[in-house]
Amino acid sequence: MPSTISKEEAMRRLAAAQPDGTCVMCRLSAGNRPLRAEPEATLELNGFPLRWGHLLVVTRRHVTTFSELTDDENEQASRLVLAGARAVERVVRPARVFTASLGTARGDVPMSSAHLHWHIVPVEHPGERPSDVLTWSNGVVAATADEWRSLRRTITTVLSGDAQDDVRDVHSDA
Repeated sequence: MPSTISKEEAMRRLAAAQPDGTCVMCRLSAGNRPLRAEPEATLELNGFPLRWGHLLVVTRRHVTTFSELTDDENEQASRLVLAGARAVERVVRPARVFTASLGTARGDVPMSSAHLHWHIVPVEHPGERPSDVLTWSNGVVAATADEWRSLRRTITTVLSGDAQDDVRDVHSDA
């Protein structure tokens, strides 16, 4: 079962993952392993998830505001957010799912990226508020390579439409 690392450890790992200072979201969207891809946006596993099953939607083009988005980019990103949220509901079976766009070009906003992106976060407890969930204050989920592969495989199966009704809950040990 995945564990939790501190905000400080997550920040250290994030800095190590982008030693040249390049935009982490640009690198992510240019990668070759999206869960699902559109011409203008990708659906990705979040490598620094707030909760197990946390996904990201990232535009391929580096944009910092909604005003910069084209209609096509917005439509494709919105489709991916919906597909990702549906997959999270099927796979993680949370009480609900939060979706939020948290990117900003402002340098005074901690733990953000200048690259506009969307978070899809499973929420386990019905009473949790966005301020309880959309923060690294409670730590960040860390997992083994096998746990990441299993989550990727399960979500990809659901996204492809090949999943059976008995998709294994990724929280179980079975």
